[in-house]
Amino acid sequence: NNEALADIIFILFFVGFGIKAGFVPFHNWLPEAHPIAPSHISAIMSGVMIKTGIYGILRILMLSGGVTKFIAYFVLIIAVISALYGILYAVGQSDIKKMLAYSSIENIGIIGIGIGVGMLGLVYNHPMVAFLGFIGAIFHILNHSIFKNLLFFGAGAVYLKSHTKNMELLGGLIKKMPQTSVLFLIGSIAICGLPPFNGFISEFLIYFGMINSLSINNLFVLLEMILALSGLALVGTLAILCFTKAFSIVFLGETRSENAKNVKSDNGKTFIIPMSILACFTLLIGIFPKQVFEFVSMSASCFVVNADKIQDIAFNSSFNPLVAQSVESTLKINEITSIMQMISYVSIGLILFILVLFVLKLKLENKIAHNGTWGCGYNKPTSKMEYSASSYAEPFTTMLTPLFKKVSDIKKPKTVFPASAHFEQHIEDVEEVYFIKPLLKSIEDFFARFERFQNGNIQQYITYGLIFLVVSLIGVVMIG
Repeated sequence: NNEALADIIFILFFVGFGIKAGFVPFHNWLPEAHPIAPSHISAIMSGVMIKTGIYGILRILMLSGGVTKFIAYFVLIIAVISALYGILYAVGQSDIKKMLAYSSIENIGIIGIGIGVGMLGLVYNHPMVAFLGFIGAIFHILNHSIFKNLLFFGAGAVYLKSHTKNMELLGGLIKKMPQTSVLFLIGSIAICGLPPFNGFISEFLIYFGMINSLSINNLFVLLEMILALSGLALVGTLAILCFTKAFSIVFLGETRSENAKNVKSDNGKTFIIPMSILACFTLLIGIFPKQVFEFVSMSASCFVVNADKIQDIAFNSSFNPLVAQSVESTLKINEITSIMQMISYVSIGLILFILVLFVLKLKLENKIAHNGTWGCGYNKPTSKMEYSASSYAEPFTTMLTPLFKKVSDIKKPKTVFPASAHFEQHIEDVEEVYFIKPLLKSIEDFFARFERFQNGNIQQYITYGLIFLVVSLIGVVMIG
């Protein structure tokens, strides 16, 4: 029937645009592309290019003229899997750019969750849920393009000075690159969805949409939203684990190699100024979400019924109160804007509180005795006493061993006082190991059977030509 055909067409478009966006299981190109691309290109890829896939999905959604329950559930399930899969593998990475690549898959999943929530709102005729889902998704597209660019620029600044992307070889850079470290920390807080930065706002809207969807009187929606809420909460927790690892291993502690020791100073203004602008945007959006919310509402309202009336409420300060009252019963725009304003006040209060603590620290600086960090009896700490990137994530990756493919390189000590020992471990993508590589191997083996036909022998190539001519002549005669 027409509905089934429409579902198939939408899924085909979703697969095509999903490859571009990096949804699981179409994500494999993304972690391979980012580590080899220059950092500013990685920033464009993650901040802009993969969003074109999301744009394509949204455009097809608008052109399709309707959404079925199957498609809504399908998009939401794929999005939750993508968010969880991306952050799970981001935690286990030692390459800082590969970690950021998997984090992009996670954030594409978060955007997809917002779209899925919005689609469910449309299916079950709940404009409030639909509006919150779509505005949360579009808001997160904007936010991710800002803080992920900031993080990629920070990774590029570190690579330019240390000539390595391996977090295991870094450490202690906060003393040598203080400006870069502070800016990278701001991006890390923002991507974890913590206030007072912009990542909190978009994730809050998606959460708000999912909570409102619990009022839909349907058992499947209830179960789906409980799973989606749990998944998104787990994603936020793992994001904090991932970026505390990244910041602490790269910037804190002792230097772990000559690469880090050779770093002498921060980058110049050509690096710091663009990163500072992005950091300011993350903070300004977090402090003044109401203004950005009203701007983004124009795009989100295109997916919801009565879009014209919604725009009147969101943008026209002199709108007709009767119109506002009629729409307010179905879509509480004013309630959301008041919540945004409340978040703004709380964020400003939090920043003022931090500034007060900072001023007190400066005033008490001379009255505080400074001593070396307590080292459990060791007065001379070395990098061998520190957590590495692998050991930091080891309890987590061990707990979820079936989801990872661990590859270890071990050189065990063989004497009482060994001269050297070595242990290295990295995580491989299970989909790539168990599905993609075997598939490619089978294709290579299939075409390898035909290698004997292309052996470089000119006489054999001439024979192929003669055989083709004879077969062609026979075909022409038979047809004639």
